[in-house]
Amino acid sequence: VAGLVELRPRLENLVVSNSAEDLRHIFSPCGSEAEEGSTDQVPREWQKLETVRCIHNSFTRMDSSLTLLTCVKSLDMAGNSFKTMENLHNCVNLMSLDLSYNRISSTDRLNERCGNLTQLRLKCNSLTSTEGIDKLYSLEVLDLSGNLISKFSEVSRLGSLPYLESLWLAENPISYASGYRTKVLSFFPSDDIVLDNQRTTPKELQLIEKQKKIQVEELLLAPKDAPKAEEKKVSGRRKPSRIVKVVDQDRGPDQPRGEKPSWMWRSPERTGSDSARPREDSGTGRPGPNSPPRWSQDQLSMLHYKPGAANRDVPR
Repeated sequence: VAGLVELRPRLENLVVSNSAEDLRHIFSPCGSEAEEGSTDQVPREWQKLETVRCIHNSFTRMDSSLTLLTCVKSLDMAGNSFKTMENLHNCVNLMSLDLSYNRISSTDRLNERCGNLTQLRLKCNSLTSTEGIDKLYSLEVLDLSGNLISKFSEVSRLGSLPYLESLWLAENPISYASGYRTKVLSFFPSDDIVLDNQRTTPKELQLIEKQKKIQVEELLLAPKDAPKAEEKKVSGRRKPSRIVKVVDQDRGPDQPRGEKPSWMWRSPERTGSDSARPREDSGTGRPGPNSPPRWSQDQLSMLHYKPGAANRDVPR
């Protein structure tokens, strides 16, 4: 853009719309002049430029020429094709930033570059997270409508912004969820938050208080030492069963699996006339078909049977 070099020392407001392809053609024209033989080869800062509006151009990158805007307070670059937010670290006086209708997908570490922002508008981008925004503690106005935010946990982060007054989340996936307004407003300690340009109604305030109580109860009841998902994973190798080990201990060395151990066929020792053992089938050690029934120790105890008592018949 010709003629801006002479205006740099005193220009305070600049509007460029539907006319430029690169930011460097606007903010660092001295760079192109240097190629033509100018002695001024170092781009100089815009010492008084405070308001910049470069909307609906063909910008695809926030190039290094933005580092020359050290005094800018309001920067509006909506309606371009930016995919990332960069080169804003020198804009230390920036308080209002509008990057609506771009292709931005991340705001990570935005707080490290624009920590003094009071107004941030990122309408109709491709954001799925609020990371970086949740630490812009001076924010008063935040527009995230028309993005791809689908988790309420991303909104809950914004509850840490102490001065937030107006919030837009319409046309995000979460805005179509049941109880959307109640859930969102319950994340903020103040009842004066204006959500999607609508003030909170008295009925909503009652529902918000109930929602806050539910959230507190969930925090109190949540297990402190709950195992993580990674810790729940079990290796593919099958662990030996403890029950099998117990049965194996009772099974004789020559007894096939599935046969009852020998102690299950034993009868209590008897004295006197009943001391004779019942007939058994040869080779098996089990009672024969004509053998009298045998009583277990528990059954004998229930009948007050006293082992060792002479000449006492076992009840049959």
